[in-house]
Amino acid sequence: MKIQLADPAQSAPPRLSLDDLFVSRLNSDRPGERVQGSVALGEQGAQHWTQWLGAAGQLPDTPFAAAWLLLQARWLGEQQPDPAQSARTWLASLDQERCQAATAGSPEPSPKALWLRGDPGIDSAQAPLLLWLSTTASDAPRLHASAAASLLDAASVQQLLAAIADTAADLLDRPDSPLGDIRTLPPADREHQLADWNTAPAPLDRRLTVVGMFARQAAAAPDAIALAQGDAQMSYGELECQSGQLAHRLQHLGVRAGDNVGLVLDRSIEAVVAQLGILKAGAAYVPVPTDFPPERIAFMLDQANAQQVVSTSALRHLVPESRALLLFDEAGDTEPAPWSAPAIDGESVAYVMYTSGSTGTPKGIEICHRAILRLVVGIDYADLAPGRSVLHAAPLGFDAATFEIWGPLLSGGCCVVHGERVPTGAGLARTVARHHVHTAWLTAALFNAVVDNDPAHLAGLRHLITGGEALSVPHVRRALAALPALALSNGYGPTECTTFAAIHRIPAALPAELRSVPLGRPIKDTVLRVLSPSMDLLPTGLVGELCIGGHGLARGYLRQPQLTEERFVPDPFGAPGERLYRTGDLARWLPDGTIEFIGRRDGQVKIHGHRIETGEVEAAILSHAAIQACAVDARPDADGQLRLVAYLVARSHRLSWDALRAHLAARLPAALLPSAQVWLAQLPVTPNGKLDRPFRKAPKRPLICAIRWIQHPRFRATTWIKSPGL
Repeated sequence: MKIQLADPAQSAPPRLSLDDLFVSRLNSDRPGERVQGSVALGEQGAQHWTQWLGAAGQLPDTPFAAAWLLLQARWLGEQQPDPAQSARTWLASLDQERCQAATAGSPEPSPKALWLRGDPGIDSAQAPLLLWLSTTASDAPRLHASAAASLLDAASVQQLLAAIADTAADLLDRPDSPLGDIRTLPPADREHQLADWNTAPAPLDRRLTVVGMFARQAAAAPDAIALAQGDAQMSYGELECQSGQLAHRLQHLGVRAGDNVGLVLDRSIEAVVAQLGILKAGAAYVPVPTDFPPERIAFMLDQANAQQVVSTSALRHLVPESRALLLFDEAGDTEPAPWSAPAIDGESVAYVMYTSGSTGTPKGIEICHRAILRLVVGIDYADLAPGRSVLHAAPLGFDAATFEIWGPLLSGGCCVVHGERVPTGAGLARTVARHHVHTAWLTAALFNAVVDNDPAHLAGLRHLITGGEALSVPHVRRALAALPALALSNGYGPTECTTFAAIHRIPAALPAELRSVPLGRPIKDTVLRVLSPSMDLLPTGLVGELCIGGHGLARGYLRQPQLTEERFVPDPFGAPGERLYRTGDLARWLPDGTIEFIGRRDGQVKIHGHRIETGEVEAAILSHAAIQACAVDARPDADGQLRLVAYLVARSHRLSWDALRAHLAARLPAALLPSAQVWLAQLPVTPNGKLDRPFRKAPKRPLICAIRWIQHPRFRATTWIKSPGL
């Protein structure tokens, strides 16, 4: 049976191994250190095992060896035994193979985990994982494990043994059931993941739209301030009126329900009016960043089939001549008149957001009205209420703007438009103070920069959500220490799932050993799954692909049905018709029901046979007080061999390479140590404020830096290389 790996869009996805299921442990003081564990079979399990042993006449540990093989197949996406054959038939066949192997003196057919029928001997002591069964006349049978300390900790060993025992019990309890029905997740864990930590999305009311929900707010408080920017303000009544006039103009120009309308505007009050006006016309807005090259702008408008574009006189030169242009700052040719309510509902597309594609071609993501409502209506992760101000500082082409704009406007609050094109700490502080901003969203990169400059710039806020990429624990600690009155949250979610899928309210006191800030729990009408390559639920604590379901999912990728089918898949644990988005993010459930981000599948590199997650290396580097920011990338040397390069920003002075290496060597395995360093004035960021990867691309402005290849047993002698574009 062919099992599809986690990211079918990749041409040659790496084969998973047992190491990939567990979060790597820190270096042990003794390289050969091992973790031991055992678990006794329960009374009922021991009774069923005894009955089976007497009736089947098979090797006493065959059910447990079988359980381990089945777990590995489902957890790793490997070749599985025929799911239609009965458990009884498979156990008999497997036992026969094992007896033949024992007679011939062959080891068990598992290179990473040896299954032994007695205590491990000296010859097998170096295996990463040993598993065996012990039986005595006076004691209940016990499962044992001995694992390399670099692979598993004591809790993970016990969890692994419990999973093997549970699957073995199911094999023995239901010998006539097909293997496809045998469970590989204990019932209590399954209940946690499907019921306790996730709530099924509520039935969708397709009558609800962004336009209708805004109309309710405008009717309830027409004089309340909806938008503010500098000295300018606009009330709900004025926004309702002006957006209606724009909708009429668009409809007069031929825009109909289901059309896409280009939006070539910078962040402004006018841009918000335009967005609402386009929605009222029944169309979807396609925000186009004004700093994009003309070729990219033309591609986006063409691919979206946006025949009509809304812009201003100052930006009209960016709009291709082939597009019909409505200038927002010029009066229309028609008399003001009521707009005609279009035939749209919650499943209608509200906007098309473009993100980078793995092939280098941008991909358009279609977000529906119901996805926006799921994000901002009836939520509990942010205090959105009448009169409350929310900062709008994100570019229009970045989906954080969805929360910043529609969060306040569909809750009776005020959307405060930040004036700086590229936000700074001081500029944010002025806007927050002037407009009494309560809630803001900042990318992790911008948050780090503000905290490094002066955390007091954020003092006026009451709630700050930050995210977009993994948070820096040292920066979070400094912010919490400097801003005791600020509620700080980690917000996670890809564009395909409409800004946020999970939120974690960060406690004021963080554990000293904290390695990363959790992603948190799913927000309203959202489900989170951590799945194996074969789309099976993984036990709590094991690493798998994070998949997201619920009302926030995009319709799909515009005009890319194959990619849509690959990334938006049926939810095997949901109701008929429900889907999951495969994020490509690696994550695991924590025992408290929160999700921990581990890294990206495409952030994994393999160097000299070692699978390396660059995020783990970055976390270790940032734990040094002298490092302000860092990023790690795999770069080929002159011979084409990949090596890890650490891109570093110093807090005050550059740390010596020997000192940094010593710091990392105490925290990371040798294979994870960077081979080179590059000091930068600052890390490059994208227009959306995220870290600009990959670093192979030359920065926009020249940076003088030095890269030093350090000595390594497998590498050539130390050399110095000057490179301004690395």
